[in-house]
Amino acid sequence: MEIADKWIQLGYTAKTVLRIVGMSEATYYYRKYKAFRKARVYNGGRPVPGYFLTKEGHPVSDEQIKEWLSELISGEESAYG
Repeated sequence: MEIADKWIQLGYTAKTVLRIVGMSEATYYYRKYKAFRKARVYNGGRPVPGYFLTKEGHPVSDEQIKEWLSELISGEESAYG
């Protein structure tokens, strides 16, 4: 990378320099882009509130939703899709 960068900065075309160095253009530009990109930091995302809102805006607890899903799964309809 350093050798290629040096010759490209001197005015030679990237295509020619990379062919001589034996590096593909895609690899060169990917590594060049990656060097300037900051590492992403995972902050854990949005905190789980413990409830969801209905269309009308009323809160429904997670426990109630789990109960409804369990009832659906345990019924005889659970075998269909």
